[in-house]
Amino acid sequence: MSGTMVVLFPALRHVVPSDYEAWFEQMATEGWHIDTIKQWDSVFIKFHRGIPKQYRFVYDPQVSPRKDYIPFYEQFRWEHLGCMASAHIWRTEYDGERPQAFSDRKVW
Repeated sequence: MSGTMVVLFPALRHVVPSDYEAWFEQMATEGWHIDTIKQWDSVFIKFHRGIPKQYRFVYDPQVSPRKDYIPFYEQFRWEHLGCMASAHIWRTEYDGERPQAFSDRKVW
């Protein structure tokens, strides 16, 4: 089995943020991981094969985040994977109960 996989147009397949989060979480439980998110990852995302893990992902739209936005969440063990367009992607590994998401604004 290959050590990498490229998925084309993931943003068109997972339009609702909660669907995008669920997809990332399912991929991680199957052992497919992303290291960073970049602007073009809405067009294609490269995954690498690894040990299956249980992550909570958060798709957080932030057009103009506060200066302390990233450091604030990193202090609570959230890993900032990057940003595509105005959506920041976060993850945290967990055991047991799935952690709550966070956002400064409502997504509808």
